[in-house]
Amino acid sequence: LVTSDVINFIHILGSVLDLGVPSDSTVSLAKLTATGTKSSSTFLRGDNTFAEAGGGKLLQVVQAINTGSSVSTSAGTSSFVDTGLTANITPSASDSTIMCIITHPQCRKHSSDTQLLIKLLRDSTDVYVGIGSFDTQDSGRITDTLTFAKVDSPSTTSQITYKTQIASGNGIVYNGSGSPSTIILMEIGA
Repeated sequence: LVTSDVINFIHILGSVLDLGVPSDSTVSLAKLTATGTKSSSTFLRGDNTFAEAGGGKLLQVVQAINTGSSVSTSAGTSSFVDTGLTANITPSASDSTIMCIITHPQCRKHSSDTQLLIKLLRDSTDVYVGIGSFDTQDSGRITDTLTFAKVDSPSTTSQITYKTQIASGNGIVYNGSGSPSTIILMEIGA
């Protein structure tokens, strides 16, 4: 072949040409076909695009502790009463979710199985209603701790109040018994 020859195509027969594996740190970002903008706040996704990490960011945490006096419910009723455990939070975005973690020490006195009914409210809206059943006892006081978590989507940026209430299926249930109740509210970004 000479310099002025025109090559229309080349057909190679035989072994496949192996270019090998590039050495470490020899391929620059400019050589990638990735789309998007690379920066210190983006990452390269599996679909070959740069994107910001999104969602699941913990935006704020609020905690409240109630060490106040105990409350009780009447035997055999399902009338809910406030426990005194409340916390306020103002979400920074309307698409945030709020993770609520509640710990309630419970003291109960009963002559048969006691069902503890517990409610978590956002302002006046029921967010969670649960039942805790306990072992049969002939009589006496027993201290138990009830812990639960609930994820709520309030869809607001106004201040909201979370609180708990209790009721008794039978027997008499007391909140507290000298141990503090706690509520932790965590705002999680979308």
